[in-house]
Amino acid sequence: MRLAVALLLLAACAGRAATVRTSQPSDSRGPATVDPAVPAFEMGMMDHVTLAGWSADGAEFGYCTDAMVRRCVFQRLDGAVETLVDRASPDVDAPDAALAAAIDARIAAGAHGSVPGTWPHADAVVLTWAVTPGEPEVRDAVLTAGARLRGSTRGSLSLTLNEPGFDRIHLEYMGLSPDGTRVAVLSHAFLGEYSDTFRVVVSPTQSLVYGAYSHGK
Repeated sequence: MRLAVALLLLAACAGRAATVRTSQPSDSRGPATVDPAVPAFEMGMMDHVTLAGWSADGAEFGYCTDAMVRRCVFQRLDGAVETLVDRASPDVDAPDAALAAAIDARIAAGAHGSVPGTWPHADAVVLTWAVTPGEPEVRDAVLTAGARLRGSTRGSLSLTLNEPGFDRIHLEYMGLSPDGTRVAVLSHAFLGEYSDTFRVVVSPTQSLVYGAYSHGK
C-alpha cells in the first residue's frame, strides 16, 4: 500500500515538473522569426533606410537614410546617439568627401548587419508587432512590438513607438543583437514627402520572452 502511494506521489510530482518546464523559456538556439514579417518598403515619396543592423560586437544599433542627405544614426546600449551626415546642408549638391569617408569608415569599423543574431527561444517564441492607424488631426498612428508564443494569437506588445502628429507608421526593422540578448525595433513614421521620421527602441530579449510566456496561449 505504501509503495503504491509513493509511486502515485512520484507520478504527480513528475507531472508538475513537466508543467513547469513547458511554461518556461525554451532552449533551442536559432534566428528569430518576425511575425508578421517586416513589410516590403512602399515605393513613391517615402524614403526608407539603406542600412539597418547591429554592429558585429552588439554594442550598438545603426541605420542610414539617403534622402537628399546621407544620414547615419548609431545608438549605443547606454542610449547615447551619434549622428553622421555626408554634407552640411540639403542645399549642397554634392557630398563632402571627408564627411562621406567618415561614414563609410564608421560602418566598416562596426560591420553593422554582418552578424545575424540568434537566441535560445527559436522554436517557441516569435517577435511580433502591430500598428494602430492614426487619423489626421485626430490621433497619432502607433506601432507596438513584443513577442508571443508560436501558435498563439496573444502576445505581449510592451514596446510602443509613435511620432506626435503623424497618422502613418510602420515597422522598418526588427531584429536580434548578435548574441541574442537584445532586440532593436525601428519605426518609420510618414506624413508626406521628406517627412520620414525614424525611431529606435532597444529591449532586453528576456523581458519580451517572459512577457510572451505570461500571456500564454
